[in-house]
Amino acid sequence: MHMNRKAFKFAALFLILLFLTSVGRSSAQTITPGVSPGDSFTYSFSVFWSSSDPNATVPAELLKQNETELIRVVVTDVGGSVVFMNITWHFKNGTETSSQAFVNLQDGSGDGFGLVIAPDLSPKYYAYPMGWNLSTSFVINETLTKTYSFGEREVVRAALNRSGSSDYVYVYYDMYFDRKTGVMLEWYVEQVPSATPNEKIASSWKIREFNIKSAAPSNNPTSEQSWQGILVLIILLCVVAVIAILVHKRKSRRRTRQH
Repeated sequence: MHMNRKAFKFAALFLILLFLTSVGRSSAQTITPGVSPGDSFTYSFSVFWSSSDPNATVPAELLKQNETELIRVVVTDVGGSVVFMNITWHFKNGTETSSQAFVNLQDGSGDGFGLVIAPDLSPKYYAYPMGWNLSTSFVINETLTKTYSFGEREVVRAALNRSGSSDYVYVYYDMYFDRKTGVMLEWYVEQVPSATPNEKIASSWKIREFNIKSAAPSNNPTSEQSWQGILVLIILLCVVAVIAILVHKRKSRRRTRQH
């Protein structure tokens, strides 16, 4: 009887370890980006500034940004959950500046934050789900259909307020992403700097051109759930088999003692 209890405890511990391992593997899964190299997106961009101080003047950097004619983002590479991009700012005077950026779809790290999130997200799911310590995670609020110059798209929306930063009194985001690819379609940002709390700065990105050269891959959560279901079934069958063996041995020992 003592040995049976030991064996049963071992089986229960084995089941717990297998369960924790499967959960760990599932949570550490790589997010598959919905974009691929060569995809490009063009945005209009504008900046708004206001102040309650009659002597305040518009910062020179904002005046320069408001001379933006368009912003073009080109996906240059995709590695695991990381999307690499080239971002070019075209100005009304004919000049332009380019820079390289990236964003990790797992945690939102990188200077390309907000330009691409994971595809196929639904309300109450998190974009950049592992970015809590970076304050980059945010929840998807709703899905809807919007019409753009290139046609109708199913989009996901996220609206959030951020406060507590040493640089800003508050920051408000209102963002729309293409659900199939995770590409940002609209992004409105409103912020009040801590250094000049009487000023309000807002900026707006709006998609003008949306060029996807191939269909976006899916994270295929259904297949993943099926695989996990099979694993759980196998574990349960193993546990049932162990218990059956223990019960059989116990009955056999009782019969032996009776004889």
